[in-house]
Amino acid sequence: MHKLKVAATQEEAVTMIAKTLEDGSALLKFRDMCVAQGVDTGVADRLCASDADVFEVLPRSKQSFEIKSTKSGLTFIPSFVT
Repeated sequence: MHKLKVAATQEEAVTMIAKTLEDGSALLKFRDMCVAQGVDTGVADRLCASDADVFEVLPRSKQSFEIKSTKSGLTFIPSFVT
């Protein structure tokens, strides 16, 4: 957002993103994007409900593979590098 000139500073961009996550507008936008791509409105609503269990809405994969990290936390996101 900072590089796009939507926010004056990187800190302001982080604050703006945090606000959309906290106030629910990011989740609403995600729901709208799902519907725009053909997901049934009821399914999108159930996926985005505050008490949603994604596996009650979507099937689990028959196969899975566990990947364990050697470190905890976020260490690097290339798009955040200024």
